[in-house]
Amino acid sequence: AKQIEVPVPDFAITLSHQGEWGFCSRYRSDAIRDALPFLRGHRHQTLMLQMSDIMALDVWVGNVDRNLGNLLVGGRDGENVLIAIDFEKAGAVTQEHPTADLMMRQDREFWPSELLGQICNGAPFPRHLALIAQNAARWTSAILDTMAQSFGLEYHWRSATEHVLLSRADGLQQICEQLWKR
Repeated sequence: AKQIEVPVPDFAITLSHQGEWGFCSRYRSDAIRDALPFLRGHRHQTLMLQMSDIMALDVWVGNVDRNLGNLLVGGRDGENVLIAIDFEKAGAVTQEHPTADLMMRQDREFWPSELLGQICNGAPFPRHLALIAQNAARWTSAILDTMAQSFGLEYHWRSATEHVLLSRADGLQQICEQLWKR
């Protein structure tokens, strides 16, 4: 996320006592949970450009759960920035069978839901699609290597996840073009 200028809290990958793994974000005491006034405020266009990049990341990782409840607003250099949280429904990285999960999804499911989806109509086109496509193999390999070493993940899961992320990176431009035409 940070390579494509999408702020996310520091996080850790955890393994529960039941053998299930997940992502845990560090608490951000400097961030505000209610992004709505900022998205409707006078700096709306700057935040909408950031929102477009968050949406592109969600499309790439198969996250179907972007809404106002999983955005924070924090400050950086005197400017408000959107901070993306809650990626637990990112099918490419959280499902045991990511190919099957994402094949059953319609592209429109990756557009933000509820009021945030309405606010995003007319959002600028994402800036970093080519960067994702060019670097997906390196980024994916590094992240999955770390996870496999840390948790002893099965080769099948790693292979399927890598395949899905690389395939989605290759088709990201086309998916986003369809979503932004809606």
